[in-house]
Amino acid sequence: MIHRKGMAKRLAAGLTAALVAGLSAFAAEAQIPEDVLVVGQVAEPKSLDPATVTAVNDFRILVNVYDGLTRYADGTLRVVPGLAESWEISEDGTVYTFKLREGVTFHDGTPFNAEAVKFNFDRMLNEDHPYHDTGPFPLAFFFSAIERTEVIDEYEVALHLSEPYAPLLSNRSMEREDPLLEAPCVAPTAVGRIERTRHGSIPRADQKLSVSFTS
Repeated sequence: MIHRKGMAKRLAAGLTAALVAGLSAFAAEAQIPEDVLVVGQVAEPKSLDPATVTAVNDFRILVNVYDGLTRYADGTLRVVPGLAESWEISEDGTVYTFKLREGVTFHDGTPFNAEAVKFNFDRMLNEDHPYHDTGPFPLAFFFSAIERTEVIDEYEVALHLSEPYAPLLSNRSMEREDPLLEAPCVAPTAVGRIERTRHGSIPRADQKLSVSFTS
């Protein structure tokens, strides 16, 4: 009889614990607003600066925040326009001229234009750039063929290469499976406001990008 009473107490305690856990999970779910999507990740991102990361886990988040000049068509490896609506390649294959989409703004409200594209390349490739110290940039070698960037007008930018480099357009794509092909554009005004915390590099509260992490 004593044995049965002990079993009953343990069973009751287990059912109570399961009920409390279930109610807690239900309460947490009920507090999530209808316009918020919660996605579970294996770990927190090391950084929200896409030029400084290599982990697949990080890129799974960043591809939903940033865009590149080009991208792959869904389900294919065909390069199609992204932030660049069109492009031309010189006959010798050393100059890529991109016509950019107009009316695009970054999360902080600043305009996307040719100067922003130049900033993104120069920050990675030019050691004398004032924001080169926001690196290191582990994937910059994919763009080492670029000798210089040229702003032609507000929505047109040219990349001058030291020699023909066929994968350039792919390296400017926001490929969702292979992080080595990620090369999104970030707002020049936001780079200087990135704060390093124990979570990595995340925007300060005065930025308009809303990304939350929970343990």
